[in-house]
Amino acid sequence: MKTKNKIILSIVIPIYNGENYIDNCIHSIINETTINENIFDLIEILIINDGSKDNSLEKANNLANEWNGKIRKNFIKVISKENGQYGSVINCALKNISGKYIKVLDVDDIFNSDYFVQIVQIIAGLKIDIDVIVTDYIFDKVIQNKQIIYKWNKYFEPYKILKMNQIKFPKLIITMHSIIYNSNFLKNINYSQLENVYYSDSQYSTIPFAQAKKLYYINIPLYRYYIGRNDQSISIKTMVKNRNDQFQVMYKIINELLKIEINSRAQKKYVWRIAKNMFEWQCMIIAHDKSIKNRGEFMYENLNNILKICKKNNFYGYMTIRKGALSTLIRITKGKNIVPLIRFGEKLYARFKLNIMADWD
Repeated sequence: MKTKNKIILSIVIPIYNGENYIDNCIHSIINETTINENIFDLIEILIINDGSKDNSLEKANNLANEWNGKIRKNFIKVISKENGQYGSVINCALKNISGKYIKVLDVDDIFNSDYFVQIVQIIAGLKIDIDVIVTDYIFDKVIQNKQIIYKWNKYFEPYKILKMNQIKFPKLIITMHSIIYNSNFLKNINYSQLENVYYSDSQYSTIPFAQAKKLYYINIPLYRYYIGRNDQSISIKTMVKNRNDQFQVMYKIINELLKIEINSRAQKKYVWRIAKNMFEWQCMIIAHDKSIKNRGEFMYENLNNILKICKKNNFYGYMTIRKGALSTLIRITKGKNIVPLIRFGEKLYARFKLNIMADWD
């Protein structure tokens, strides 16, 4: 399938010390299946080296030289920059991609190759510009050797252009693993991402989604997301260490949501629920951070600050966060004795495997 050399999809691969993963990552895009289906006229790969200290840049350049010679010039573009974390990679990518749509693939994850071909062909066949395309994805727990497929078919009708007021949104956040954005849509809303912090992918999953008008769902598990590796940044110890980063991202999301006019009630409910959940995550991290004196009172103070900002600018957001179960408990107790209650709740949830905390410890 060809479209007169028009790039349909830009695949952005952020890489930081990923020399052990980059071969598998690229191989999930370039392999016998994708070569036989001849989809390379429709895609480009942008590898952004975010200040790696290992041999990631050398390996990326070698892969680019190899496949650019076999496929076409600049099929794989490699950009090397100083370390600025995930957000700086997204900002850099938006200035350098050529594709109509953008899909981020972390270097330690892969695409399912057969499904990747289908996704590219489906997107190439779309006659109308879509703001956000959603796919299913596989959550692969490495240590337990267990895979979970996250499907969205209960909420979105597949292969149909949906307006946001036609959608019932899930309670779970639709993460970057499921999301493909229209590049011009991101540029038209002047999207930029917080830099030099961890966990800013939550911003990527929330702020553009809050402004999207049209959604298209493809019920295919394109992305394989691996969790449980030792070098990942989602262990509880690492999250406590980087708590201030998550705090900055949470505040950034809330402040941006305050400025956005969202006409769809369901869409508004969905994105503000994410903000509420991020506050609850912050409280759970604080509960583990022994460097903070009076952790419960600290949560109470932060909650009041957030509610004050929201009440002044967005009453819907204010009520969403205020009525949250944890927020209500913190307000009632004024933060006193809240830490042992949170820790007990975590253990209870983990016991029944209802929470990612079950994977942390």
